[in-house]
Amino acid sequence: MKNINEEDFKQAIARKIKELRNTSQETLAENANLSEDTISKTEREVSIISSLTLVKLCNALNVTPNDILEEFLDVKPINNQLNKEILTLNDEEKEFLLQTIRFIKRNKN
Repeated sequence: MKNINEEDFKQAIARKIKELRNTSQETLAENANLSEDTISKTEREVSIISSLTLVKLCNALNVTPNDILEEFLDVKPINNQLNKEILTLNDEEKEFLLQTIRFIKRNKN
């Protein structure tokens, strides 16, 4: 596990939010039901976001927490790639994928 310190964490979160945000801070704040000050402080590395703020930002940015925290997580890259791809599927495609996975698991022996 990687050693994590507060300054590196704040810097990485700020970088990812800026990278993922394709709107103004004001619009992101509205979409996430957060204050513009919260977004600004996060991006300026003034404060560490709470778990609730992380969830709100993920929902507003249409990403997973892994997308924001990936450099601090001991997650295999293939898992992250699969998660990203699955998020792009509609419900029918997800159901088909689930059935395919179940078929592979049943027949792998």
